[in-house]
Amino acid sequence: MESGSGPGSPSTVSLVPGDAVPSPEDKMASVLPVLLVCVVGVMGNATVVLVVLNTRDMHTPTNRYLVSLALADFTVLVAAGLPNVSKSLAGQWVCGHAGCLGVTYLQYLGIRASSCSILAFTVEREVHPDPCCRPGLPGHDAW
Repeated sequence: MESGSGPGSPSTVSLVPGDAVPSPEDKMASVLPVLLVCVVGVMGNATVVLVVLNTRDMHTPTNRYLVSLALADFTVLVAAGLPNVSKSLAGQWVCGHAGCLGVTYLQYLGIRASSCSILAFTVEREVHPDPCCRPGLPGHDAW
């Protein structure tokens, strides 16, 4: 017998009995928090994007990085949250193989875009510091 192919091997061990079907209450308990996070996150990120883009005084490099971060977070929320909600409600993955690849791509894209936005934000703040926020600089009083 080959290693990993017999009874009790990691590929045949199940932590949930085969006949266990989650109740509607269990499904809702797993879906509602994810939906809540997605809805609040999407609304918050949309607000940031709309306020910054529609307010002329807010067109600064820092706010542009915030818009980039909001769009990256929006991508992660949609790519990670919504497919999992549909999987929980249907009891199986409904997006197919191409959907799985697309969702995975969007999740990684959003995470990397978020990381790069934070990095760019940090570098920009270090290269072009705002003097009012740096009390240690000559000519600026301490807080």
